[in-house]
Amino acid sequence: NEVKMILDSNVAPAIVFKLNKKRLDAVKKDKENLIKKLNLDDKYNRLIRLLDYFCVFQDDRKIAALKANHYFEIFMNEFRRRTGISRALLNYSLPNEFEAIVNNKFDINILKKRSRYCVMYVKKQSIGILVEDDASKLEKRLLGSNNNQEIDEFEGMRAYGGKITGKVAKIFDPRSSNNFNEGDILVTTMTSPDFIHLMKKASAIITDEGGITCHAAIVARELFKPCVIATKIATDVLNDGDLVEVNANHGLVRVLARA
Repeated sequence: NEVKMILDSNVAPAIVFKLNKKRLDAVKKDKENLIKKLNLDDKYNRLIRLLDYFCVFQDDRKIAALKANHYFEIFMNEFRRRTGISRALLNYSLPNEFEAIVNNKFDINILKKRSRYCVMYVKKQSIGILVEDDASKLEKRLLGSNNNQEIDEFEGMRAYGGKITGKVAKIFDPRSSNNFNEGDILVTTMTSPDFIHLMKKASAIITDEGGITCHAAIVARELFKPCVIATKIATDVLNDGDLVEVNANHGLVRVLARA
């Protein structure tokens, strides 16, 4: 969407690049001036430089992940074509099961059971999947049986401060966001570059995951949007249309009224 907007605007990419570089250079200069003004010692200077490095590393890591996902999609689509099994079911298979599946030596009903309800567990030397009652028992034993829908207040980490009241729009796939309105509060597991158009329209941002250098935190600071990250439960607690108060100054989210 960002690229399309640039192309539709008839602004030369070289100009956009130059403007972005100018903005980033200004940010860098402001940061250096602030460091001098605060007279920080070597320890904090090193931490700031390290944070710069990790911000770049985050993008490099995502580039590698996106490339891997691209080739994984090609592989899985070909695997689906050869086996005749739907992609939705193949998502519940493990790499060590591929050979048996492609040779018709795997019970497809196992995948169907997993698709209905399953829990994956990891041990030192193995990975296993529990289904149906066994999965439910393990989940309750580890996580308890609390109903997150009864939670009216929860907290996370402040990414960018501010206090906003608005309606929730819970988005998992930014391509399916036709009901997202200007001023809605964006609630998702974690944002990525394809969420940018929604983040610009949002009055605030809440995520389940993230840290100080995550995508949501960095973009929220650039857009000056109140943002609370790492709540762990936001997408479970909140529903579309819920009226909430986001106090990002203290990393708090409070439900004022249910939809």
